Amino acid sequence: MKLKLRYLSHEDILSMKIGFDFVVKTVEKVLTEHSEGYYVNPKKPAIHPDPVSFLHAMPGYLPRLEAAGVKWVSGFSANAAKKLPGITGLTIINDDKTGFPIAVLDCAWTTGIRTGAVSAAAAKRLAPRNAKVFTIIGTGIQGRVHAANFPSVIPTLDTVKVFDVNPAMVESFKKYVQSKTKLNVIVEPTAEAAIRDSDIVITCTGKITEPIFNREWVKKGALVMPVHSSGWTKDYPFKADKFIVDDWNQFRESNVDDKGYYLTLPDPYAQLGEIISGKKPGRENDEETILDHNYGLAIHDIALCKDLLAVAEQKNIGTVLDYMDTDLDVV
Repeated sequence: MKLKLRYLSHEDILSMKIGFDFVVKTVEKVLTEHSEGYYVNPKKPAIHPDPVSFLHAMPGYLPRLEAAGVKWVSGFSANAAKKLPGITGLTIINDDKTGFPIAVLDCAWTTGIRTGAVSAAAAKRLAPRNAKVFTIIGTGIQGRVHAANFPSVIPTLDTVKVFDVNPAMVESFKKYVQSKTKLNVIVEPTAEAAIRDSDIVITCTGKITEPIFNREWVKKGALVMPVHSSGWTKDYPFKADKFIVDDWNQFRESNVDDKGYYLTLPDPYAQLGEIISGKKPGRENDEETILDHNYGLAIHDIALCKDLLAVAEQKNIGTVLDYMDTDLDVV
């Protein structure tokens, strides 16, 4: 028997024209599986070639969805100066009955879009009613994904306030968002100006080792969603009315130790999947200030890539590669 696998390049995935709603449905499905305990999502093993860069191995398994695999992803924020993408890597999908690899996919698009989709799924349940203004700090890929797609899930939004230390990135971001949405884009001179009086605050910066965002800038009743776990004052989780994470074990183990950002953390109000599945209420009134930390789950990547693979097979997109002739000796 000759085994084959399908390779999907970045261009292949873009050619599929997958909508944001497709991805939101996938991550909501995954979060429901998480809330019911049908998942395996180990802590991310990591290497750090420098203090602000990383390579993460992210294995995951969803038994009821028959989705298994691993993402090998890198984050190098200094790549921007070289005009290279900051997030790159590959995802391998395995057959969960035999263990054989059945697909290899570029993970740049899937990482960017599923991160924004998780935020969107959370915001549907946690944003204040009639939210009109939201903030984006950091105008890279994550900032663009969040800004361009949030109006589709929070239709009351009409204004995005933005701050970045790189003026050229801000200008590019503004043109991109205006081409994709009808939002009024306001460029602010400081992070504080961008955060104050905003209904939803999303920080999409690279890795930050010291606090640069202050809880006191946040409007009462706002939803705050740090795409990365650091940058906010370390007491903020204790001051929020509801502190929510995507996976408590992973978040705690990755952020509370001698090298972690937080010295200690309160127990969360909920894991996000409990809110998605209806086990716990999300926002209960407009006075609640909610902090939702989604650290990133491998199971989102694995499920999304499995769903993309099904579309690719149906449309015959990608390159089918020879993997192994099982009649040959292994050695």
